[in-house]
Amino acid sequence: MNNAGVLTGRPILRLKPEEIRRDFAINVFSQYWTILEFLPDMHRADHGHILSMSSTAATAGVPYNSIYCATKFANKGMMESLYLEQRQDAPTCRVKWTTVLPFVVNTGMAYEPRTRFPFFMPIVEPEECARTAIDALLRDEEECFVPPRYSLYCTYKSPKTPSSLPKSSTRQTYLAKTRILPSAILSIMSSTYPPNVANP
Repeated sequence: MNNAGVLTGRPILRLKPEEIRRDFAINVFSQYWTILEFLPDMHRADHGHILSMSSTAATAGVPYNSIYCATKFANKGMMESLYLEQRQDAPTCRVKWTTVLPFVVNTGMAYEPRTRFPFFMPIVEPEECARTAIDALLRDEEECFVPPRYSLYCTYKSPKTPSSLPKSSTRQTYLAKTRILPSAILSIMSSTYPPNVANP
């Protein structure tokens, strides 16, 4: 289970190069090193399960969280790529891949996290996140949201444009809408981090 993560929430012009390198080293590179350590043995045993703790920040950008969002997009992209890589190179391999995308979890990473509409999008407690992640792992789910209903609130940025939209201007409008909606939902549902970041 790849679960290490840090958050540095500030406007980009106030970020230091060493902070960017540190956050990528912990949030992204550590997941590669862990996978490279264990995956060969999993392949030899034809058995295993890799779980990556990503975030709903992997579905849309959040103001003042450019590093965190970038690292979580990277986690999600890495897991999708490795899953498809295995399907192509070793389709009978029984190693499983699960990506978990929780909303804000009350771990102390952000000081007193809050949301504007807690009934629709509550702060997630660590125990709930752990239970949902383990349940997804036992069910061999490729991806799960915490809370699960978040998947209903968020429209994915589809990599494919419907073939029924031939004109380039129409296709651009479609792509713009599929990119704007997730960001709008996150902005409406969540509060901003900078005033409450635990590691300013």
